[in-house]
Amino acid sequence: MYKKMKHKINNKIIWTIVYFSILCLAIGFAVKQEREIVDTMVLGMENTVSKEKELEDTQLLIEKTEIENTKVRENALSVIEKSTAEMVKLKQEKNKQNKIEADEEKNKDIQTEDQMKEDAIKEEENIQEEKLKEENLPEDNVPDVTEENVQDVSEENVQDENVQDENVQDECDNQECSNTQTNNAIQLPNNDYDVLVRIVEAEATGEDMKGKILVANVILNRVKHESFPNTVTDVVFETCGGSPQFSPTADGRFDSVRISEGSKEAVNRALAGEDFSNGALYFSARSHADPNNMSWFDTHLKWLFKYGGHEFYALKD
Repeated sequence: MYKKMKHKINNKIIWTIVYFSILCLAIGFAVKQEREIVDTMVLGMENTVSKEKELEDTQLLIEKTEIENTKVRENALSVIEKSTAEMVKLKQEKNKQNKIEADEEKNKDIQTEDQMKEDAIKEEENIQEEKLKEENLPEDNVPDVTEENVQDVSEENVQDENVQDENVQDECDNQECSNTQTNNAIQLPNNDYDVLVRIVEAEATGEDMKGKILVANVILNRVKHESFPNTVTDVVFETCGGSPQFSPTADGRFDSVRISEGSKEAVNRALAGEDFSNGALYFSARSHADPNNMSWFDTHLKWLFKYGGHEFYALKD
């Protein structure tokens, strides 16, 4: 009996120990599982924190990159604006230099043209002097109109000038013009003489002696004509509808010209009675004139002839 009870107790103890061992194993396993779960959670949290930090770092890097890109763009725009300003400045300086060079070239051309005209005038004067020498015409035969009153031309001088007129007529080159010589010299006060010389120089620049005389003839014809003023100064500065009758009085050439000896001689010869004009009261340079003005000339006036660069007209009958 005792043995049986002891055996039962031993069995219970054994089973209790076994149960306790199993329980301990179970608890240990559970604890291990829980620890692994906790470690996993901690690791996950650490990973999450690490990823958040990486994300923040990435965001900071992006912001830093954007800031640097913005600075680069601003610097690039500044460089472009500066380069553009320098290019504009260089272009302006180049245009200014080109304009200066063009003006200098233009001035050279004008000086060359003026020199050529002066040379042509001198050559014409030399030719006239040679003709005077060949015809035995002394320079004293040219009337002096620089005084207030011009002295009358002597009959002998008039005869000599008639010979000269025949030679000039040969130069007409079949133009429809003639030389009419009168015996009475026209007398002008000093101021009218100066005005006549200046307008001849301005209007007939580059023309030969006959071309200059023709311009003087037209002005003197107007002085004599009832439709125009009766003094040289009034004729030269006359306006019609606000427009000057002689353009040099408006564009400044009248005051800026340098008087040549050829123009003085032409005026003297015109005042002495040398006339190629056929009564012309108008003249115009068609190649330089306003087409509307030339249309008025052709419609309202009578065309007489062309000499040099001018065409000459009279009033219609």
